[in-house]
Amino acid sequence: LPLALAKRGWYFGLLSCLVVAGTSLGTVAQERSFTDRVAPDECLMFASWSGSNGKVEDPNNHAELLMAEPEMQEFFGAIARQASNLAGMAMRNEPAMKQKAAQLVAPEVLTMLFAKPGALFIDSFEMGPQGPLLSAGVVFDTGDNASQLMGAFATLIQSEGIALKSGKLDGEQAYALAVPDAPMPLTVFFAAANGKLVIGLGKDTTERLVKIAKGEGAAADPAWLADVKAQLPLKRRTSVGYLDIESTYKIALGFAGEDGQQVQAMADSLGLGNLKNLVSSAGYENEGIVDHTRLNWNGEPSGILAMIGSQPLNLKSLSYLPDDTLFATSLSLDLADAMDQMTALMGEVAPNELDELNYTLEQIEDETGINVRSDLLEPLGATWTIFNGAGDGLGSGVVLTVDVDDEEAVEQLIGEMIDTFGQIADPSAPKIVKREFGEATVYTGQVYGLPMPFQPSWALHEGHLFVSLYPQILRPYLEPSELDKKLELSDMAKQENVVAYSYIDSRRQYELLYTYAAVLGSMGGSFAQEFGMGPDAEILAQAANEVSLPSLRSMYRHVIPTESVLKADENGWQATNYQTVPSVNMAVVAPVGIGLLLPAVQSARVAARRMQSSNNLKQIALAFHNYESAYRRFPAAYSTNKEGEPLLSWRVHILPFIEQQALYEQFKLDEPWDSEHNLALLEFMPEVYRSPESFAEPTMTNYLGITGEKGVVMVDPDAPAGTPAGCRFRDIIDGTSNTVMVIEASDALSVEWTKPADFDPGEEDFDMLFGMLEGGTNAAFADGSVQFLSEYMDFEVLKAMFTRDGGEVVNF
Repeated sequence: LPLALAKRGWYFGLLSCLVVAGTSLGTVAQERSFTDRVAPDECLMFASWSGSNGKVEDPNNHAELLMAEPEMQEFFGAIARQASNLAGMAMRNEPAMKQKAAQLVAPEVLTMLFAKPGALFIDSFEMGPQGPLLSAGVVFDTGDNASQLMGAFATLIQSEGIALKSGKLDGEQAYALAVPDAPMPLTVFFAAANGKLVIGLGKDTTERLVKIAKGEGAAADPAWLADVKAQLPLKRRTSVGYLDIESTYKIALGFAGEDGQQVQAMADSLGLGNLKNLVSSAGYENEGIVDHTRLNWNGEPSGILAMIGSQPLNLKSLSYLPDDTLFATSLSLDLADAMDQMTALMGEVAPNELDELNYTLEQIEDETGINVRSDLLEPLGATWTIFNGAGDGLGSGVVLTVDVDDEEAVEQLIGEMIDTFGQIADPSAPKIVKREFGEATVYTGQVYGLPMPFQPSWALHEGHLFVSLYPQILRPYLEPSELDKKLELSDMAKQENVVAYSYIDSRRQYELLYTYAAVLGSMGGSFAQEFGMGPDAEILAQAANEVSLPSLRSMYRHVIPTESVLKADENGWQATNYQTVPSVNMAVVAPVGIGLLLPAVQSARVAARRMQSSNNLKQIALAFHNYESAYRRFPAAYSTNKEGEPLLSWRVHILPFIEQQALYEQFKLDEPWDSEHNLALLEFMPEVYRSPESFAEPTMTNYLGITGEKGVVMVDPDAPAGTPAGCRFRDIIDGTSNTVMVIEASDALSVEWTKPADFDPGEEDFDMLFGMLEGGTNAAFADGSVQFLSEYMDFEVLKAMFTRDGGEVVNF
């Protein structure tokens, strides 16, 4: 909807930004406020926020104190004023009425964004007889300006030549807009009632919102909203969010069409089919603001979701954090288990990539003697922590730790690495040197022939592996001083079932970032004047100079550390964020997520089809190799009669090698493909010859061999009649991994699958070759691999791949 409306004018884009960027700033929300009453009985997505009036209800809460700072209020006011000025500038050549409307809308929209309560929802999205049907609404508490603001919107819409219908909804003035050029039937209604601006899709939905704005509505929360509040209890709630992932997932699958089952299989293997809903709630608590977000699932997590948090954090890993920690992040991730999960997942969705991964792992073991899983990953624990103490230097002082389950195995691995590098005679080769810090040994990798700006170092100590960019950074953690203090962990980090934790010293972050912000802010006017065009330059420069950043001290005194935890239980994950500056409610941006689902589903569909095409070619390539094993030659392009006339394609003759022996035996091999008998077998084309992207007739195939006068794999038979014998492995002197056998061509080049016709490359046919897959096409090479060839590839390079003995160098 935002994309469709944004095409009709800047004001719709501005409104869309407001809907998407709603914030969890707010005052204490009242029970059964109008934002609660907006919640429908059933919905796909809901978000509400209570706004901020700049008042302080708890003098100990730094989040409230920060937003009530006079400098902050002045900053937001200046932004609103300049928005009005810039809107006037943008409309200076428009009629006076349109200019005034734009100047009213711009600051009011910003005020609604930062200071006013509101709610939005999508209650249904389904396929109707004329296309998708969407029911949604949004309500803003704009105060006394509601009617004036609605009139300004109407003026701007009508000034664009878009027809508006005027009428009444529950006795209140309203407008209706049939959105032109929308991808689905959409009628947007605007109304104002009791200081509320109401926007809805559908007359019934908008009329319900008008009644709510006037004080009517259900006496109790709908079941799903009550459940959200029960899951995430807060005394001073400022926002609520809800996204029904399970239902949204089913809707997305509905748009997958005939590929629905394949897309679902892929999504389920990733673990997306187990997701139930996403709920969030934020509010004031103690000294700051807390934001809870919970992801619930049905059953147990699977796919990528099962890789994280299989066991809680080892708190000892957090005991090394210095008291001047700038940032720290700790995550529970068992890499050995994650590798098992990943390979199982790849086996389902990307078997070719899994084969390549296994081949790479085998090569590593052959060359180094190290089994990546058993020797490198399995001895490690599951708690990974990365942190940086201010006293260690910003960036240069980053330290990574992981707890170790089997110290003996890790020590043995380090010893093997030292032995391997020590046997290299080249003086410029990497070396590993040792030094002692206390009772720990630090190993440092050095390359003497190459000026490297760091010295990667690691050490085993107290059941942990420490890694840093420089060896001296590790010394305080391996040989601690009594003067060094450790970070005192909060109760958040010490909760049960915590699988991830992060800490940020927000004050130091403000110190670092404020300097850059101040410099850029001071130069904003100069940039605007230098790069602006015509009379706009001076107006832009003035607007930039009118907005001054609040002083660092006005913010600094209210900033507390930011902490986040992720907890896992049998029903899902719950993330809690505690800080001074309110964060964006996750559910508020859900409309964007829902909007992105359609292209995401399309991408999944494309990926699934591309994978199916790759698998088809993989089977064909395997059949070629099995054919060669049986007859000592690859199949020729076609078979012939005694006179040398073409009869049947190679696609017929490899049927026994793609499990189609019964179909092969039905052909009369001494008759041409279009004889009365053989022509009747066209309709039995095997699925392996059917491109998943093709719209050609069911008897046509897009999988074509590369033919030509000379130098190709798919040659004419060198003997008449009998089994068609083609070239041999030894004839492919360019290398089997550089030579294409079969390619997936576009529908424009498709042929009857039994017909002795293939692709004879010529520059005039180059563009016709592509078109089945976005960006290029799949091709089977003589080594049995399947590669994706870009449509932007130079013709001469592609032609080099089509020949087996041209001697060209092909740079993949």
